[in-house]
Amino acid sequence: MDFFKALKAKDCFYPLLALAALFVCAAMFRPLMPIDETRYMTVAWEMYVRHSFALLSVNFEPYHHKPPLLFWLINLSWAIFGVGRTSALLVIFAAACGFVLLSHRLAGVLFPAQDALRKALPWVIVGSIPFLIYGSLVMFDVLLTVFVLAAVLTLLRLAEKPDVRLVLLAGLLTGLGVLVKGPVAGLYVFAPALLYPLWRTGRHTTDYKYWYFNLVLIFLLACVPVGLWLAAVAAQSDSGFLYWLLWKQTAGRVTGSFSAAHVRPVYFYLMILPVMALPWAFFPAFWKNAKKVKAAALEKDFGIRFLLCWFVPVFLAFSVISGKQIHYMIPLVPSVMLMISYLLAQTDFKYIQRVAVFVVSTGILAQVIASFVFFPRYDLQPIASYVADHADKDWAYVRNYEGELGFLGRLTIKLTDYPDKIHLPDWFKEHPNGMAVMRYKHGEELHGYNIILLMDYRGKNIAIVSLM
Repeated sequence: MDFFKALKAKDCFYPLLALAALFVCAAMFRPLMPIDETRYMTVAWEMYVRHSFALLSVNFEPYHHKPPLLFWLINLSWAIFGVGRTSALLVIFAAACGFVLLSHRLAGVLFPAQDALRKALPWVIVGSIPFLIYGSLVMFDVLLTVFVLAAVLTLLRLAEKPDVRLVLLAGLLTGLGVLVKGPVAGLYVFAPALLYPLWRTGRHTTDYKYWYFNLVLIFLLACVPVGLWLAAVAAQSDSGFLYWLLWKQTAGRVTGSFSAAHVRPVYFYLMILPVMALPWAFFPAFWKNAKKVKAAALEKDFGIRFLLCWFVPVFLAFSVISGKQIHYMIPLVPSVMLMISYLLAQTDFKYIQRVAVFVVSTGILAQVIASFVFFPRYDLQPIASYVADHADKDWAYVRNYEGELGFLGRLTIKLTDYPDKIHLPDWFKEHPNGMAVMRYKHGEELHGYNIILLMDYRGKNIAIVSLM
């Protein structure tokens, strides 16, 4: 298989060693970052304690924002290695390794004659700013990228040799990608596939009619694993939940019609595009050879044309969609890194390697320093531990609970969630012996309450309070 061929590639060994060092550092010095990492770990934790592998929950309430595959894999790791952050990080580390290995394999398919490009690519990825920032986070995008890369590699093989087994595999991989992060997975996979006439060469023997017929089959096959999960969800939920899961989440992010859509202007991704190329954009060869991309595309260079047919339509589609987050671009990072490696193919390999090692080392050092001066303001473990130690009490959370404490405290209780502190006095009347976790800006907001524990939190404050 392509993955195991890539695994044996000596080009990837030392970059993956550097990646392992980054993960060890993250496990040792960086807390789970609220609100995303803490929420997703809580979803996995509640799946574990509820033994419910179809219907997800946060604060023991149905959670319709994400599909289940990442949480399944975390629970699988916990079943083998025990419940903990480190065993969950093993899933992310495996995905990050797959990201590098499959990108390396893709380089061999797109640029078979360019040994220097394939040799440099793993270092270019590991030393890139997007991968450095997002590669070790408990989020969906790196895992999604693995399935996107595997599906793209399968489609490229299908273009060379029609084979029903490849159609089945591509459908399964695309479906698993949807189970990682939803229908958006299909955009990353089908965008270059639909533009087949623009990158097809003589070695691609599949004719257009058969190719597009296969794409329809792949789409239908991708719906099978998703449909099986949805059937299980439907058996455990109501129509309102399915409406949010199937329609509101997707349409809402496209139109920006609900609060979690992260609405940003159409030029948002254009502004972050230079960051995706760091630190390699500082290399003179990056700019000197940029004109080669246009020339290669005009000369019908298969590799360059495919990368353009992959990156450009997806980038434009995401720019038009109202909901935007930086990490939505992570599945496009392989195409960007392949293009950068193409531009730097004539650059001294040892120089590229040294820069990548410097970037990773800087990232490790930054996390060590941040563990003393920055991360404590994001570490909710003291709050979560106190809640866990007093789980026999009634608990409220003021200002939008996002599951920040569930995994950290291994909680099996539900917190009453309030969007603001206006209703907190009424809650305390009904629960005079209860306690509340309150996020606040100014100290006077705590007036009239007994302060049990307080700490700086994300530029503001958080406290545990009770009645005086």
